[in-house]
Amino acid sequence: MGQAAALTYALTDCGFSKRGRKGMDQRIFLSALIYIGKTGCWWCHLPQEFGKFKTIHSRYTNWAKRGVFDTLFELVRDSDDSSVLRFLDSSFVKCSICSLTGICSESERVIGKTKGGHTTKVVAVCDTKQRVHACRIDPGNDSECKVAERIELTGRDKIIVGDKGFSSKKLRDLFEKAGHRHCIAQKCNEKTPAAFNKSYYRKRHHIENIFAKMGRWTRLELRRERLSYNFNSFVKLWAIGTWVEF
Repeated sequence: MGQAAALTYALTDCGFSKRGRKGMDQRIFLSALIYIGKTGCWWCHLPQEFGKFKTIHSRYTNWAKRGVFDTLFELVRDSDDSSVLRFLDSSFVKCSICSLTGICSESERVIGKTKGGHTTKVVAVCDTKQRVHACRIDPGNDSECKVAERIELTGRDKIIVGDKGFSSKKLRDLFEKAGHRHCIAQKCNEKTPAAFNKSYYRKRHHIENIFAKMGRWTRLELRRERLSYNFNSFVKLWAIGTWVEF
């Protein structure tokens, strides 16, 4: 259970562990979430060593609604990191039938219909040490340029490296306005040349490796959560794992 000790200290610092009545050990609870994220098992199939699955599920849903995992991610990541390169990319996550049933609005699900079926898009930004600095989820049918405009970039004077899917003048201007530089491959039909460095672009394997590691979390390989904040919390927990070794 020692794998979640660092997260427990972070929770204590942000004050979430002091609210309400005293519950189960934070380390046991976080270890249960990590177990579900990596194995992809149903809540009712949690080993008894973690406690009652209904209690864990209720607590997880409560934390997800309150944005505890978002706060925890901001607390764990190093926003003042001195590394310059930032790699931007996105990946599709297929949605199971469980995430499509029930009465929910489209804004609550954040699911889009594409050629590959119903999907959710995960957008992430990482550095050369393969640590996630920002991530978010969007409907699968939203364009990459559109979702990149919504993502929050930390620090200043960073070099954002992306593929042709993120090539747009509006996005480049947005990066420059935020105080960043860009190295994004251009499409063949673009007439206005933009700054591009091949040596930076060759290092894009870091973000590809990040999504390969995300695929090891079975819960993120096939979405089962009906509501967006529940799925987003598992994404944030995976992103925290790039900073704190599970």
